[in-house]
Amino acid sequence: MTAPTNWSMQVLSTLTSDTDPCIVFSFAQSPDGRPGSGKYIFNVGENTNRAFIQSKANWSGTRGIFLTGVGRGVNRDRTGGLAGMLMTFADAFNPSEKEKSHPVAVVGPPGTKHLLASMRGYMYRESLPVLPKQVPFDVQETAPSPVFKDSLFTVYAIPIRPSPSSSQLLKRKRQDDTETEPPSKKIAAAAHTDPDAPMSSASLDSELPIEQNLASLLSSPSFGPSTLNTLSSAQSQEWRELMVDIMFPASRAARAEQAEREAALANSSGDRRGRFKHDKKKNKGKGKQDASASTASTKGYERTSRFVLPKDKSGEPDDYRRPSLVDGFHAQLPRFKAADGVRPSALAVSYLCVGPLVRGKFDGAKADKLGIPNRLRGKLSKGETVTFKGKGEEEVEVKPEDVIAPSVPPAAALILDIPSPEYIPSLVQAFSEGGPYARWCKYGSSSGSVPVEDIKEAEDFTLHTIIHLLGEDVLEDERYQAFMAGFEREEKVHHIISSPPHLPDPVTFTSSAYQQLKLAQLDPEVFRMPKFRTSCEKDLFGIPNLPKSVTAMKHNMLVSMRPMGPPVQDEGALAMGASDEDAGVGEAGTVVASMNTSTVMTTTANPDVTTSTNTDTDITTTTTTNIPDATPSTIQLKPHTAAAFTAGRAAAEAYAASPAGMRKLSSMITGEGGAVIPSEKPKGHDVSVITLGTGSAVPGKYRNVSATVVRIPGYGSVLLDCGEGTWGQLCRMFGGGGGGKDGGVEDVYCFLRELRCLFVSHVHGDHHMGLAKLLAMRKSLNPPPTHPLYLVTLRSVHVYLRELSDLEDLGLFDDDGAGIVTVLSPALHWKQSNDYVATGMWSVGGTEEWLDLATSRRHAAKMCESLNLKSLHTVDMRHRTRCYGCVIRSLDGWSISFSADSMPSDALVYASNSSNNHTTLLIHEATMSDDEVDLAARKAHSTMGQALEVGKRMRAANPVDDSPFIILAFDHAYMTLGTMWKMQFYLEAIERGLEEVGDGVEEEEDRLRRI
Repeated sequence: MTAPTNWSMQVLSTLTSDTDPCIVFSFAQSPDGRPGSGKYIFNVGENTNRAFIQSKANWSGTRGIFLTGVGRGVNRDRTGGLAGMLMTFADAFNPSEKEKSHPVAVVGPPGTKHLLASMRGYMYRESLPVLPKQVPFDVQETAPSPVFKDSLFTVYAIPIRPSPSSSQLLKRKRQDDTETEPPSKKIAAAAHTDPDAPMSSASLDSELPIEQNLASLLSSPSFGPSTLNTLSSAQSQEWRELMVDIMFPASRAARAEQAEREAALANSSGDRRGRFKHDKKKNKGKGKQDASASTASTKGYERTSRFVLPKDKSGEPDDYRRPSLVDGFHAQLPRFKAADGVRPSALAVSYLCVGPLVRGKFDGAKADKLGIPNRLRGKLSKGETVTFKGKGEEEVEVKPEDVIAPSVPPAAALILDIPSPEYIPSLVQAFSEGGPYARWCKYGSSSGSVPVEDIKEAEDFTLHTIIHLLGEDVLEDERYQAFMAGFEREEKVHHIISSPPHLPDPVTFTSSAYQQLKLAQLDPEVFRMPKFRTSCEKDLFGIPNLPKSVTAMKHNMLVSMRPMGPPVQDEGALAMGASDEDAGVGEAGTVVASMNTSTVMTTTANPDVTTSTNTDTDITTTTTTNIPDATPSTIQLKPHTAAAFTAGRAAAEAYAASPAGMRKLSSMITGEGGAVIPSEKPKGHDVSVITLGTGSAVPGKYRNVSATVVRIPGYGSVLLDCGEGTWGQLCRMFGGGGGGKDGGVEDVYCFLRELRCLFVSHVHGDHHMGLAKLLAMRKSLNPPPTHPLYLVTLRSVHVYLRELSDLEDLGLFDDDGAGIVTVLSPALHWKQSNDYVATGMWSVGGTEEWLDLATSRRHAAKMCESLNLKSLHTVDMRHRTRCYGCVIRSLDGWSISFSADSMPSDALVYASNSSNNHTTLLIHEATMSDDEVDLAARKAHSTMGQALEVGKRMRAANPVDDSPFIILAFDHAYMTLGTMWKMQFYLEAIERGLEEVGDGVEEEEDRLRRI
């Protein structure tokens, strides 16, 4: 018998500006007996991947991802990091190892499969099996069955919906929302009651006079992309499942294996995981039926796979060269029909999580005393009664309980997601007397509405911890306080609270913040400290009537579930995250801890800096003292680093004061020569360039993925690419206090209001996976923005966002003149052809009405007018997928050329130099070092030297001579066109500073470098 496993629950991340709560359950052994552990993750908001990297927590062995929602809105991002985590799981798998990658279940509310299918344009992982499952909201169960189970972990879903009066009710503005399905299709769709039935045998074998099943529809010669608009709800769901299987080809075999395992578990007489004890009596004999039904569904799907799928005829290039794409793969998904008028992002799922039963130990001494033969002891361990002849030849009967100690009920945890007070009635109903969860969770009101005998009868686990993911005003609602009181009993239940006004906003990515703190000593205007808040708007413990064991949620909080223990801080994870072990910089944890226990830091003013040298430690101590309302932060710089910082500043000042420097700096913005007038600054000198994410492909401890802001004072901002986590980076740069959300103090919400253009270069996920979060946050502004936001990108990205808008309102279809405006990248090509390219790599990729070239150009003209731009043209770049750079020209004379992580391009040089123009600034990603030319070519990326050569050829920022300023960008660097030249004089100083941070940064610098 396998020894019982210890397990725990960790708060990987809490609610901050750049993370949302993520809960990880970890077991010391794997559920299938393989070497390793088992892990189960609840919610994967943006930056979940980066949070794992920061804390050095291990996601290896993840068997399931459970989503309490499908949205990315205010304080409720549950899915923004899903795509990134799935990519990470797959890319960490070593195909040379003969062991297959274990499947990952993705469980969530209605819309989960639609969400996964929307990723098909940028997601393909051949080795990773992904098994999606949706929690039904239209089925009322008196005895719920688990939505997930294996030998270690059982999960039950609790659907929660807003009350009918909620403002979350769906309000569609699209004209085609008024369309309804023909009655015949509604009748046929009603036959499919299981939202997760994958082309079941019933749908394949039954004759359906009203509609064709999807399998036969696909084999019909008349099938094509336009057919998708006519699919019924059931067919649409099967289509989404097919898309997911194309994205994750290993899923089909894994699904069949899972059905076999579930059948074995259901048929096992000693297994308690199908239903709880008091439900087994009511459902006796149903285990085999459920198992056979599951197997039948799987077999039905396998039959479907033998149909010859119609090949894709769109001519669209497939980045992954998938062996066979079904016709319609590149078309927009069938519209997701909201149930009961509630948008899917407004639905919430809570989860009851139960660990493994700890079976009682076999008492060998008792067995010896009773004279039980060794050959029969195994049967007793399996729960069987045995008989044998005793010493006097009498018949002896021994029951299992005679020699086996009582089993120890497993621990359990509740994860409750209650977005607003409108959800409280639905939650209370689920736990009220007669509700499906009252008995199971031993829940009862203070009046004792649940009889004691019923509670004893239902004794099957010990509810140990409740995670409360609460929206505004929920915790202070008397109804919710009364609900929490219903869990008070003799055993102590721990309540961990995530409630926006009752939590601080501390630094999350402490390694990056510590690097920024050091570089701020070089130039605090360029390397601005991230904004954070250590105080709470409201006192959690000032709320009356809360249970005794209440704890505010913190990242790296650890709860031992077996053996059971109270919530504690995982000091090991905190130490690894806050300090830089590789560099041996011992003060990092102390400094960041000091930052996180001080008050609000909002200043960007230059700090007074004092230094002193300790000859015993050979370290220079630097203290910042003029940060308002903040505890002074003390960091230690080694003498050679402090000297390099001083020398860098002095070199920049000397150059600016020299005649040659004054002449070059006065002409570099607009390219105009002539006399130097020190009192006058050229137009455009104050245009800001803010590098939010300077990594590539994957986030790291010190760098996030691609995003760069160009801020034009008096007009607005342009965001170039928007990788996952961009919203968090913006919050740390501008502050997320919320004043600007209502039109007040300038912060990130003010930035959202002034954002005029979003340019996304290509469909690879690291360049756009932060888009939906940004748009959702913009949609939440109250009052709403007064100007439109122009989204310039390819059709594939537009389609992806349109599909997501079925789940959550992103403002794509607002008709108030301030929503999201579609602009197609190929419509703005610098050669300005009168038509799109008809076929091949550079074709527009579709025929939808919103692809109209003239409409995009008309929108672009209005965008340029709003930003005081002469033009914004796109440039075809060399990459593994259809990719565009851009050239931005201002009416004030400055210009910026941008290239993502593509190969060096002659077209970008020609476009930048056209009409005898010059380039003020080239922003060019360079992800490879100069000795990795071959690797760069294979990945269709650029080396640093190649990017430099592009800059020289377009005379970037230098009409006077042939020596352009070279700038290495870092996350959270805030530069202007008039001052960024200083960065060239800081290069040696920066290098010295990074030497103290350690090998981790050097590895990222070699791999993730840009100019």
